[in-house]
Amino acid sequence: MSVLLAGVVLKLATFGFVRVCLELLPEASLRFQPLVFAIASVTLVLSCLSVTRQSDVKAVIALSSVGHMAIVTVGLFALSPTAASGGLLLSLAHGLVSPALFVIVGGVLYERYHTRVFRYFRGLTLLMPLSATFFFLASCANIAIPTTLNWISEVLVVVAVFVGGILTSTLTDSLNPLIVGFPSRQLVTLDFLVAAYSPPGV
Repeated sequence: MSVLLAGVVLKLATFGFVRVCLELLPEASLRFQPLVFAIASVTLVLSCLSVTRQSDVKAVIALSSVGHMAIVTVGLFALSPTAASGGLLLSLAHGLVSPALFVIVGGVLYERYHTRVFRYFRGLTLLMPLSATFFFLASCANIAIPTTLNWISEVLVVVAVFVGGILTSTLTDSLNPLIVGFPSRQLVTLDFLVAAYSPPGV
């Protein structure tokens, strides 16, 4: 279900923005642009802050998806070809990366660990090196490591919005990789690359 939601259903919103808001109602899109930017900026900040408080890997992936779609919304409603290209590219990248993470966590790790809590995945590189490798690569793309498709698309959106003089959205979009990336970085460096988890007293 999560795979379909991230890979297909969320893309319907992008399609609706492009076909209805931008093509059929361009004047209304321009008029309500400040409101859309405000909602997207608040959504992005709240999702990023929520991610930092999560211990469930699936919740982190879901909340980071919310942040990514907020950036897509900003890119589309910036009414700039560069920003729109970045938004559509990020939507495509999200449709590839987020379902991959959900498949690894829900279809592979949960079936073996029966939990999605960070600390129980410690030492995964020793026990399941192939799954850990795929999750590492997908996490790098999810947090927009340079040279990934997510990074390229987010740079396009941020640069186009900055050139357009929209300071608030530029700042919130720029903070997204830093805040969303922290839990994923913590998962990869602390929980995957150290010894297996042992309960207290064992």
